[in-house]
Amino acid sequence: MPQPKRTDKPSLPNLTPDPVAVTDLYAHVKTALERHDDVEHCRFSGQTLECTPHVTERVSFNDCIFEKCTFEKGIGKQYSFVDAVFRNCDLSNVDFYKGSFLRVSFIDCKAMGT
Repeated sequence: MPQPKRTDKPSLPNLTPDPVAVTDLYAHVKTALERHDDVEHCRFSGQTLECTPHVTERVSFNDCIFEKCTFEKGIGKQYSFVDAVFRNCDLSNVDFYKGSFLRVSFIDCKAMGT
């Protein structure tokens, strides 16, 4: 019996032009947590997001670009990404068990392990 044709195409990120370049990813996330706000319309380049004890609630990254960023083991449980692009990032051993992704692209990224 022939397989039915799949007509669904993956949804690509819906990014707005000219995101704000953020030079301190850690401080930006900490400020968003303190304000109970999302991280929106940002570009992060060459930065590391580490597992930190203050991340006990969900942080949402909306309309963000990550280039050459490293995500440390354990950080993914409380993060959600909507309309995001990861380019040349290292997501190895990150546990995204309770994390979520919607309209996200991974381009030339490393993701090994957990």
